[in-house]
Amino acid sequence: MKSPEDFKQMPLYKLDETIEAVRHALEDFDGKIPAEIVRGTPDGKLLKCQRNWFQMVVSALELTIQHLEYNSIVVPDELSKYFLDYTSDKYKGHIITTEEEIERANETLKTCSVLLNKLK
Repeated sequence: MKSPEDFKQMPLYKLDETIEAVRHALEDFDGKIPAEIVRGTPDGKLLKCQRNWFQMVVSALELTIQHLEYNSIVVPDELSKYFLDYTSDKYKGHIITTEEEIERANETLKTCSVLLNKLK
């Protein structure tokens, strides 16, 4: 008979790749919000105010959750709530980004980073 351990799903990416994805989202994007709505990558800048960054945050969070669950670590409520919030219908078609949203995403990424680095 198989135990619950036999059904654990391997994380999609290796731990180091997930740590790098979190670091990239946290450190390589500019958190300033320009006065005008921005599309694409103006002057080659990576901006946290853009929707693709939030999609990256959610992907990094999903990978973090996979690693935590695979290692039998309880996923903190704040991570689960962030994931549920930003994958809900509320954010479909969301255009204007606030500083508070960027700060919440940054804090979520920092939490992911701490938790992932403990798994090393």
